[in-house]
Amino acid sequence: MDTKFELKAILAKWSTHMRSAELSQKAAARQLGISSGVLSQMLAGKYPGNIERIAGEMVRMLRRADMRRARPKRPEYRETPTARRVLDALIDAHVEGVIVCVLGRSGVGKTMAARHYCEDEPTAMYLEGGPAATPNAVLKSIAGAIHMPVHGKTWDLRQHIASELHNSGRLLIVDEVDYIPESTLHTLRLISDNAEMGLAVIGTPAYLVRLHGRRSATIDQWLSRIARVEIINGASREDIEEMVVGLPFDDEGVAELVRVAEGQTRRAVLTLLAMQRNGYGYKATHVRMAARELMPSIETLQKRER
Repeated sequence: MDTKFELKAILAKWSTHMRSAELSQKAAARQLGISSGVLSQMLAGKYPGNIERIAGEMVRMLRRADMRRARPKRPEYRETPTARRVLDALIDAHVEGVIVCVLGRSGVGKTMAARHYCEDEPTAMYLEGGPAATPNAVLKSIAGAIHMPVHGKTWDLRQHIASELHNSGRLLIVDEVDYIPESTLHTLRLISDNAEMGLAVIGTPAYLVRLHGRRSATIDQWLSRIARVEIINGASREDIEEMVVGLPFDDEGVAELVRVAEGQTRRAVLTLLAMQRNGYGYKATHVRMAARELMPSIETLQKRER
C-alpha cells in the first residue's frame, strides 16, 4: 500500500462489507483464499506477510460486490396458478403419505415451487437427482438431511433411514428425476413403503415415456404406487401476469412477454432481467429488444431451419 491511510480505508470497507453481507470471518477468509487467522491479523493491522496481495484481493471483491448490487433483481416469487398445481400435488403426497409425480417442461417453475414448499414446511426434504443419484448417494443425502450418520452399506443405511423416518410425517421431494438409475427408484419406493411417508418426484413428461419403454418388475412396482401425476404443459398467460404485478406493463407489453416466454416462466424472468440490465421500459417493443439477448428455444431454432 502507498500509505497506511489507504490500507486502513480498505480494511474499514471490508469490515462494512462483511457486516452488510452477513459474512462470518471464516466465510470471508475463504472468499479471499486465506485462513481465518490471517484475516483476523489483517483487520487488526498485525499481519506480517504480503499485505498488498490480500488488500488487492479485497479491493477486487469489493468492486465485484458493488457491481452485483447494481445488477438487475429477479422478480419476487409469486404463487402463480402453475405453482399452485405443483403445491397441491406436494400437499397430497405429504398429507396422505403417497407417491406423486410432477412432470412439466423445463422452465415452468416446478423446482421453484418445490423449494418454496420446503421453506414453508420444515418436515419436507428437497434433493436433486440426475444420473449420479445412485442409491448410496441418495441415501447419504437423506441421512444428512435428517442428521443421521452417513456411513454404512446401502442396505443397512436404507433400513436405518426407513426406521428413523417411520411415521415421521415427513415428505421427500426428489427433483431432476428423469435420469436417475432404476436401482434408485427401487430404493426410493422401499423407503416410502417402509417409512410410510410421502414421496414426490419432479421431472419432464418424457420421464414417464422412458419408464414405459424400460418396463421391468421394478418399474412396474414403481408405476403401480404412483397415486397422482400432475402434468404441466407450460406456463400460462395467468402465470406471466401474476409475475409482473406491480410493474408498469400495459396489455400489449404483457402479451408480448407471454409470447417471448414461449410457455416458460424462466424465459419471462430472463427477459425481465435483460430489460432492467439495458435500462428499457415496459412496452412491447422493449420486451422484444430484451428477448433478443436470450438463447432461442429449440422450437424457434427448428422453425428457422425450415
